Amino acid sequence: MNQTVNPQAAQCYEEYPYPAHGIVSSVIPLMLKKTVDELLRRVGSKELDFLDAGCGTGEQALGMARAHPSFRVVGVDSNQASLRMAYRLAEKYRIAAKFLHRDLFEPLVDCAQFDLICCVGVLHYFPDPRPVLVNLRRHAREHTVLLGMVYGQYGKWEIFCVRDMLRLICGDDMPRGEVLEILKDNHLAVNTGLLNYARLLRKRWRFGPKVFPWEAVRRVVAGRSDAFQADTYTIAKEYAYTWEEMINVLDETGWQFLGWPTKSGMPDRPEQLFNGKALAAVKEKSLSERASIYERIVKPLTLYFLAKPKRT
Repeated sequence: MNQTVNPQAAQCYEEYPYPAHGIVSSVIPLMLKKTVDELLRRVGSKELDFLDAGCGTGEQALGMARAHPSFRVVGVDSNQASLRMAYRLAEKYRIAAKFLHRDLFEPLVDCAQFDLICCVGVLHYFPDPRPVLVNLRRHAREHTVLLGMVYGQYGKWEIFCVRDMLRLICGDDMPRGEVLEILKDNHLAVNTGLLNYARLLRKRWRFGPKVFPWEAVRRVVAGRSDAFQADTYTIAKEYAYTWEEMINVLDETGWQFLGWPTKSGMPDRPEQLFNGKALAAVKEKSLSERASIYERIVKPLTLYFLAKPKRT
């Protein structure tokens, strides 16, 4: 196995391809609606090139292809089991998209440049995500927008505590299925139950991400499957970020931080959190300073960010 690929994540996804909802997802298309509209106006064409870097089972890539049939959609991933599911999902719903087996640390053969790049749920598997971001920068046009996502340090803390506790109980060699059995039998998961769903629903209603209602129901039914819990609790080497850390990483790899999409799990306006003197003070802060303030209150599980290539 290529040493650049996180071996724990690769093995997990061979056993439990993820995401495995079998859904053509609306999350990324809804999140990128404003960005796509601006790109279409800027480029003057409806035929944009879209790359899903680390596409997994293809649910987000196919969601973009369905929402924008004129886009040329390419998904790349290093996991063959996930790609096989992506092919089947594309055939099932008769959606045109290309899926390629590629390592994000290597030149993306057969991939030229793209107008829109999505790298969601990938970067946090590597101790240093910079080589991946530099590689993606090579496939960006001057006007390209990057949508990325990493785990948020504040939001992931409780889940990481359970994950680390399981590792102490089970060691590193226990089969993943047995670890999941221990998790279930002892009710250790902190991402299940009616109270958890109510809390997540309230936060999602306020801050997003948006999702079509019928899809949300399907996610609730299938979302705490073995594949979901394996991804959440059995990959020991994952990394979470603060906004300050992630913005610095982008700056060091040739990307300029633009903020986050609307309804992506973060407040879109300071009025959603503050009033009076606190609101006046927050409005004086820079975008990156606001991000650091917001994350300490909202504690997002994931940090979705937008970036564009820095001018050289």
